[in-house]
Amino acid sequence: MSDKYFLSDLEQLKKELWHIRKTLIPSLQTQINNSTGGNISELVTRLTAVEGRASTLEDQVSTLQGTVSTNSSSISTFSTSLSGLDTRVTTLESSGGSGSSTGETIDVIFDMRSEDPAINRGFTSGATGGKTFRLNFNIYTSIRVFATLNDFDTQQVIKVAERKKTDTSLFAINTNFSEIYYLKYIFPPAATVFQVGKYGIYTYDTANNNELTITSGSVNTNFFIYRIEGIV
Repeated sequence: MSDKYFLSDLEQLKKELWHIRKTLIPSLQTQINNSTGGNISELVTRLTAVEGRASTLEDQVSTLQGTVSTNSSSISTFSTSLSGLDTRVTTLESSGGSGSSTGETIDVIFDMRSEDPAINRGFTSGATGGKTFRLNFNIYTSIRVFATLNDFDTQQVIKVAERKKTDTSLFAINTNFSEIYYLKYIFPPAATVFQVGKYGIYTYDTANNNELTITSGSVNTNFFIYRIEGIV
């Protein structure tokens, strides 16, 4: 039974109780006080019965008020949970979905393309060197990192728990295999922080005996992470 039925019953009981307390009991008391005949005993009996009914109604009102209060609390808790789920669904929808074709359950931790500030985290041009994400990654079995390295895409899945070192790197190679690109990221075994690190370019000069040139630095706007997924 929903609260609207409990509230309806409660109002009816309150009306009856009010009528007894404000009308019937005062009327019977007045009749008893003004009576000079032999009907006093009958009036007292009626008054006792009416007062008994009033006492019963008070107990019923108290019980129903407790039921309504408990139900309201349960509804509030459920509404809060539902609101949280709605927010989660909206977040997932705005950032590309809640799963994958392989049946994985995925949380989108970061996506530069999302219009939701909680998802793009202010890095709408991508997370470049020095950008940091702080959260408990231990709730996931793995994370999947998507990056663009000098206009070449790459992605990597890394187990959250099965790691020994802090530094990890993403790699890509250009079309004619003359350059290799990397982007480091710092992901300590404690798995509570993820930070984008330095970038690097290895260039092979095929016209000059494959001479190797290395370029590296902290920030390059062509080297960025654009999405991070948490795989449950």
